[in-house]
Amino acid sequence: MVSIKGGWAIQVNGCFWHRHAGCARATLPKRNRDLWTEKFAANVERDRRLARALRAEGFRLLVVWECQLDERPAHVAAKLRRFVANAA
Repeated sequence: MVSIKGGWAIQVNGCFWHRHAGCARATLPKRNRDLWTEKFAANVERDRRLARALRAEGFRLLVVWECQLDERPAHVAAKLRRFVANAA
């Protein structure tokens, strides 16, 4: 989600696909490890490019992880409210 007027963006990442560091959900499949390693590396690099591009354009970026939404939804809701309020 991006607010052009507000100058902020929220990126919601799946832990598996976007390789949430230290998260048990960021597993590596046993079959075709080379393929998966390459795919995951491309996802992470694309995320980095997107974040750099948004920040270069003056956007504030908040990244929310899938596990945070599942395990601590009230914490994520509070974090989102603070982020949006500070961006206003």
